[in-house]
Amino acid sequence: MLKQVLQIFKGYENAKGEAIEQTVNYLEAKNHLMYFVLFLAITLYEWFVAIFPTVGLEELFNLYGFYPIGIFFITSYFLFFIGSKLLFKPTEEEVSDDTSRFALFSACRRRERRSFVSVFLSIFHTLIFVLYLVSKDLKQ
Repeated sequence: MLKQVLQIFKGYENAKGEAIEQTVNYLEAKNHLMYFVLFLAITLYEWFVAIFPTVGLEELFNLYGFYPIGIFFITSYFLFFIGSKLLFKPTEEEVSDDTSRFALFSACRRRERRSFVSVFLSIFHTLIFVLYLVSKDLKQ
């Protein structure tokens, strides 16, 4: 009985991981302006929520843990990744490559570099976001 439950749980975790990877690959493969505008709007909304209410990082962490920062990082990553694809058109090799999650270790070197730059910019952007929220905590 326990073995069957563990197998079901393992199958569920594998299916969930595959679904996340397919979603990420789908978003990374597309370079539509609509996705860029969507992630730009989400990022601007996150900044709007951070700037205007009086919720600092401490209260946000007590309510939700690290999820808001993780969501901010992910939206920043896709904003920079898709935005870079709109600015610098991908090559045919890059378009046909769908080898990895978040394109960090991809078979295509250009896609890999694009992803690393996007991750670096997302980390920097998220750090600015966190420091802003910390400064709000210090003012209170």
